[in-house]
Amino acid sequence: MAHSLCSLRALLLLLAGSLMVSAQSPEKSVEGSLRRLAEKDVLLQAPSGRVLRFRLTLRTEFRSNDGRPVRDSLIQAGDRIAVHVNPDDIETAVYVVLLRPGNPPERDVASAPVEEARIVMPQPGDFGAPASPAPAALRLVVTKKVDAEYSPEARAAGLQGTVMLSLEVSPEGTVGNVRVRRGLGFGLDERAVAAAKQWQYQPFNAKARGMTAAVEIPFRLDSGGPWSLSGWKTSPPPRTLPPFVSPVLTRYIGPESDVCGKDLVYVPVSLTIGRDGKPSDLRVGAGIDNRIAQAAIAALGSWRFRPGKAGGEAAAYSGTFVLKCRVPGIPDVPADAGAFKVGGGVSQPLIVFKVDPEYSEEARKAKYSGSVTLSVVVDTEGRTQDIRVIKALGMGLDDEAIVAVRQWLFKPGMKVGKPVNVRATIEVNFRLL
Repeated sequence: MAHSLCSLRALLLLLAGSLMVSAQSPEKSVEGSLRRLAEKDVLLQAPSGRVLRFRLTLRTEFRSNDGRPVRDSLIQAGDRIAVHVNPDDIETAVYVVLLRPGNPPERDVASAPVEEARIVMPQPGDFGAPASPAPAALRLVVTKKVDAEYSPEARAAGLQGTVMLSLEVSPEGTVGNVRVRRGLGFGLDERAVAAAKQWQYQPFNAKARGMTAAVEIPFRLDSGGPWSLSGWKTSPPPRTLPPFVSPVLTRYIGPESDVCGKDLVYVPVSLTIGRDGKPSDLRVGAGIDNRIAQAAIAALGSWRFRPGKAGGEAAAYSGTFVLKCRVPGIPDVPADAGAFKVGGGVSQPLIVFKVDPEYSEEARKAKYSGSVTLSVVVDTEGRTQDIRVIKALGMGLDDEAIVAVRQWLFKPGMKVGKPVNVRATIEVNFRLL
């Protein structure tokens, strides 16, 4: 469980610069001879003779000198390469650029084993201005999207909301493993997975590893009311031992509909889910209209859950469920319609709900820690869109940061009394407890 593996400190920094920020904008590079290319690192012998070790992440791109994708398996010891990095993380490779293949003598020399004592991490003095082009950051582009079908039981209950999935996408653009990160139950999770497995992405062939995408599958009824379940999180009791099994919603009743208006309202309700699956100790966050708050409490009090477990026994879980209250039919502003910076009449988005990221198994075993910096657009619905990695950490933690922040909800930024898209930076820290 995330609560036992990591802690998160998210710093929301509204950018004062340009409206759009590239996913990774390397400003430093070093050229040299490739000594070794492995799954997790690359060794480069610099002109100074120093053998530099750079970390590789799932987002490290391999390119030719003219910017075309190159499979990492085609780059060999002795080839002339350039490693591009971000100035604030010079130990992690953002791009590995093949400048030219090595000749036979160069490959013979470079293929000799490197003494571990000679390998060092890069220092600022090893870099100069980029000598090779830094290609545009690789991004996943959906070319085929299949909508998920409603399950009969969810339709009968009137349940609306979103299912959060993480998808493993191959270089050929096909979807492999699909994992439910935040489900709705009532058969909708299975319908979401079945639909996502049929999606297609634009092939990228930049590397053999593939990429991970965090996507939301919406479920909206044509005749649905103004309420939908926008987010939730649960935690087992303190000082309990794994395995942990989260509670599952089994009975849903929507709140009274006539309390919602045209303005978007997120209603966070904290509660305890008992060993019998009944909610208790319901509390609504501050600043919510009383009629809306009372309608939410009345509805959630009637919900029922399959009880959560800790150590194989039924356990009382604490949780927060966020309901969205707004009459349907209000058009959204697309995230790619442009984003504002805070100031000049634009207010800052305010966090309503956030979840901690999970620790990847690889990073947990390595006792790896650090921070991931993301650039996001907080859209007019208060959701995070267009998430890009500014500072990578690797070992699967970049993807975990994206999955977590994708679930955050905000009160949108406003301009002249209307919600607008706002570009922001979020820092996610990973620390083992």
